[in-house]
Amino acid sequence: MKQRVFYNKPPIAFESIQIAVPTSAAAATTTTRTDTIQKQLIRQKKLDSMAIQLAKAEMKFYQADKLFNAEYTKMQENHRNLVKNKGMPTRFSNLIEQRFTNITDKFRDIQKYKINYYLRSSYGTVEMMNKKKKKPDETEPKTKTMGFLPHLIMDTTHPLHDEQVQLLTRGPTYVPPCQMYISSSLKSIDDIVKKQYAPLKHQLASLFQKHRINIALKWEMETEVHQNFVGLFSISIPAHIRKRAAYEKTLIQSIRCSLTKNNLILRRTADNQNTFYVGNKQDFEAKARDYLSQSDAYEVLTTIDDEENNEEKFQVDLTKRIESMNFALGILRRTNALDKDLVPLLVTDATKMKLPYIYFLPDISKVRHWL
Repeated sequence: MKQRVFYNKPPIAFESIQIAVPTSAAAATTTTRTDTIQKQLIRQKKLDSMAIQLAKAEMKFYQADKLFNAEYTKMQENHRNLVKNKGMPTRFSNLIEQRFTNITDKFRDIQKYKINYYLRSSYGTVEMMNKKKKKPDETEPKTKTMGFLPHLIMDTTHPLHDEQVQLLTRGPTYVPPCQMYISSSLKSIDDIVKKQYAPLKHQLASLFQKHRINIALKWEMETEVHQNFVGLFSISIPAHIRKRAAYEKTLIQSIRCSLTKNNLILRRTADNQNTFYVGNKQDFEAKARDYLSQSDAYEVLTTIDDEENNEEKFQVDLTKRIESMNFALGILRRTNALDKDLVPLLVTDATKMKLPYIYFLPDISKVRHWL
């Protein structure tokens, strides 16, 4: 049940859950916005319902486990104390233990199979695995399902299909497997090894120089590291992994094209959790401008566009501002207006400074905002 939530595979029974948007919220939004809010509320209701089911299942499991352990312990005590008509031959007791071990191993294998294929790899529903296979001329009715989407916030209408949405629900920390092996920009495994080994080679060179390793030992270590590195990349990829990697690569490319075509943005949320945010680019920029105009935490110095000359002009202006601030700090230091140990911490080196990107994303770590 927990894996269902993690891999966005809710039970089919959950599809009957419906919820109405409050009148006040519906009146203040458009039809498409109301539909988005309703979907978010339904997903939250599904998560709440699953949490209740999880609590009931855990309680039932621990109660049964406690009862079984008590009965089994009592049986073993009767056997050791030679209680009449309540004993159990050692051979029979060992057979029961072996059966329990076999059952545990069997269910562990079934669970791993379900997780690896139907939850992690498959884009279908879990319930289909228990259904009898149909004849070639029979078709299975396709049902529209809406998952938990625990790692995805949809703030606008979108043209993404189910497979694209399900991939995004895995969150920013999900790394599609074996993308280097199927990349069209690298033609052979040698190109892959060369590209991946370059940063490691640079790190090794810095390490050898720092510790003053002699040339013979340095050559030996470099050769051994390179051989091991090449050996790791020489392992062939199983066919099903390669097929999945190629499919997810195509899926990622289709998501990028769809986002660009429909003027959408995809960002990680401000709380830095494993959650994506999808929104309309124009609405997003409007919210950013409103935030900048209302907040006193930022000051707009100038606007940068894509033209190279304007970008160079901005860099020159920024350098002049830094120099003027450093000059003012120097005056404050000479007049003892600031502590001499504090001034070096405030002085900025323009050559080492890098402006961070500012993303105006929803912070959902404290309060949940539906509107």
